[in-house]
Amino acid sequence: MSALTDMSPGRGRTQRRIGPLLLAGLGLAFFLLGAGWLAVDRFVIGRGNVALPTSLAGLARSDQMTGRAALAEIEHLHGKGFPLVDGAVARYGGGTASVWVSSTWAPLLAERQVKAMTERIAEGRSPFTPAGSRQVGDTTVYVLTGMGQVHYYFQLDGRVIWLAASPSLAEQGMEELVRALQ
Repeated sequence: MSALTDMSPGRGRTQRRIGPLLLAGLGLAFFLLGAGWLAVDRFVIGRGNVALPTSLAGLARSDQMTGRAALAEIEHLHGKGFPLVDGAVARYGGGTASVWVSSTWAPLLAERQVKAMTERIAEGRSPFTPAGSRQVGDTTVYVLTGMGQVHYYFQLDGRVIWLAASPSLAEQGMEELVRALQ
């Protein structure tokens, strides 16, 4: 009997059962993926675990937000596009200095975020003027001027930190902030 005329009992039924099983397995995989994402979103993202110093360059912390509220402000300022998992925003001395911290899943993502910020600023369409970079310990700190302040941004592990401060307090504030967050 040739392969073309093989009509073994049960062969067609087995092939007809595989399709629904594959679809059910695919549906279960999507369900588990969605449930996992909801759990991460509810129990991991925006937990408010980013700690900032209570004072900076001699200025007391006058305002702070953490977790989802901070992430909302950070995303409002810089847009979405990076998978941020936590954040903090603090103002010192009634706004004389401000700090934004965003946390990502991994240092590589924070590194990409800093690179993207540097490239966007270099395009010249932002209110900031690059003023170089410098090393503070093992950390590369990018320096900007603009909006009447000195701005610093840098990466520490999976976090990206931005400090804006009045020129007279900026250097001291940056060095204190790097030490406090390391």
